[in-house]
Amino acid sequence: MSKKIEFFKNIKNEAQLSKMYRRLAKELHPDTAKDETERIQKQADFQKMSEEYTKLKTAFEYQKYITQDENQPASEPKEARADLRKARRAKANALRAAIASQYTSKERKEIKENATIFIQSLVSPMLDKFLRK
Repeated sequence: MSKKIEFFKNIKNEAQLSKMYRRLAKELHPDTAKDETERIQKQADFQKMSEEYTKLKTAFEYQKYITQDENQPASEPKEARADLRKARRAKANALRAAIASQYTSKERKEIKENATIFIQSLVSPMLDKFLRK
C-alpha cells in the first residue's frame, strides 16, 4: 500500500476528500506507469484508494443526512410531510446498508456511538428548553 493513500486519514470534510481524491487519482492511475511492474503496483494502489474514497464519501453523506434540519413549516399538507419522512427514512436505510457493507462490526458500532452522542448533544438543549416552560 502506498504512503499516499494514508493522506485520507487527515481529511476533515467532503471538499477536502474530493480534492485529495482527484490529485491522488492522477498520480496513481495505472495509465501513467512507465513499465509493467509499475503499472501493476499503481493499479493495486489505485483500487485500494478508490475503495477508501467510497467508504469515506458514504460516511460524509450519512453525517450530512443526520445533521440536516428536519423542521418543516406547519403550512405544508400532512401528506406532503409524511411523504418527505418516508423518503428520508428510505435514504437513511440505504446509507445504513452501504455503511454496513463497507465496515466491520466494530467500526459500525463506533460510528453508531458517535452519531448517537452527536444527536444527543443536539437534542438535549431543546429538551431542557421545552421542560423549563
